[in-house]
Amino acid sequence: MSANHQGRCFCGAVKFTVSDGIAPPVPGSFNLNVLRAGRADLAITLTATPNPVAINGADTWNFAIKNNAPTVDVAGVTLTATFAGEVPFQFDAPSDPGCTFSVVGSTTQLSCTLGAVAGGMTRNLALTGHGGFAGDVFANAKVAVTGPVPIDETPANDTTTTALSVAQRVSSGPAQTISGVDARGIAAGDFNADGIADLAVATGAAQGTVVFLSIPDPANASRRMLASTPITLDPSPSRAIAVADFNSDHNLDVVTAAAAGSPHRIYMNAGQASFTGANVGDPAEDSYGVAVGDVNGDGLPDLVFANNGPTSVYLNRGSGVFELAAKLGTASSRGAVLVDLFGDALPELVLANASGDAAVYRNTAGAFTLELTLPTGPTTSVTAADLNGDKRADLIFGRDTSTLPATPSGEVWLNTSPSKPMPARVATRAAQRVPRTATSKCRRRSRRWSATLPLH
Repeated sequence: MSANHQGRCFCGAVKFTVSDGIAPPVPGSFNLNVLRAGRADLAITLTATPNPVAINGADTWNFAIKNNAPTVDVAGVTLTATFAGEVPFQFDAPSDPGCTFSVVGSTTQLSCTLGAVAGGMTRNLALTGHGGFAGDVFANAKVAVTGPVPIDETPANDTTTTALSVAQRVSSGPAQTISGVDARGIAAGDFNADGIADLAVATGAAQGTVVFLSIPDPANASRRMLASTPITLDPSPSRAIAVADFNSDHNLDVVTAAAAGSPHRIYMNAGQASFTGANVGDPAEDSYGVAVGDVNGDGLPDLVFANNGPTSVYLNRGSGVFELAAKLGTASSRGAVLVDLFGDALPELVLANASGDAAVYRNTAGAFTLELTLPTGPTTSVTAADLNGDKRADLIFGRDTSTLPATPSGEVWLNTSPSKPMPARVATRAAQRVPRTATSKCRRRSRRWSATLPLH
């Protein structure tokens, strides 16, 4: 047990290991807080229901303030909260007379003086309202004991945050269904320069590559839908698709990755969704994915094809001309992403491999070298995003295996390096395999593990 009391509460993590005698032992832990006599412990949670909610739809913010000290009563509680973000949220009059609102711009401040909360009991507060515009509302709330006593010795659970998404429309089913399309990959982009995203689809049949333009809904002119009849770019089948402005003419172009025997194709957009197609790369390549990014920092988007065999990197030489620059690895790759993991403005290459663990290639002046492999097991896709708001790119892998000990789910690697962005933590639903070098914490379901990766 590790603990930290420092003259206040005894707060520690109790670690344990469980085993059924057959499968490998599984470690876990839970937090134990022991309060000194006469001390309180307020904790607050906040949820928004429903979430997301449609514009002008009724929504309820639910505050739950719990006194975790079972025998110590709290005579009074103060609650403060801030609601801010892209759009203002309009609250109804508060249901509790001790609460008031103040509004400045798109930010709403809540201030409440509430009554007593007995030991072990919970004080609930519900506030209703609606959002008049589409966007996100971010809420921060804090609770405190009124007066000097009793002392709350565990301030870490006195604050909470949550967010509400206000959408133009919320549907329990698909807003639109397009039938008869053997889709293998999709990419969104504004191909006709009307300011609204359209949809490009790679198919595995003679339909080839098609584009569905966004049009006004005939049944409701204030809404949009995809045209039922697509623009056909090419009858060649493909497995994956991506979009970018490859020739710097401010029009989004399309690239597709194909199986062996069918060519990769690039479709240059002359504007207004007028495309001209050409082959790119090696038709012998058996590709499952394509990634786009400026590999060498020349301002032109380059291509990486994730292949069944060596992955290929093609540099953009301008005017739709691509030159083979490298062949990487020998794995059977199913997906690729180009993302800056080291903060040097050049993207690294991350490959999802069906034949083994994922691979990370470091980019040095436009040239890739294998940095490390991530113990993901076989994966089928990969993407990147800042999932925890620390301005570092994290990685998300898709999997389709259910072979133990892996689970048929996604796997998230959070970037926790303090100096150089690098994946260093396994998070929700990660596999239970743990290498052993430098320790960081992870969460799988409701338990905590130590996971490790070399940090460079």
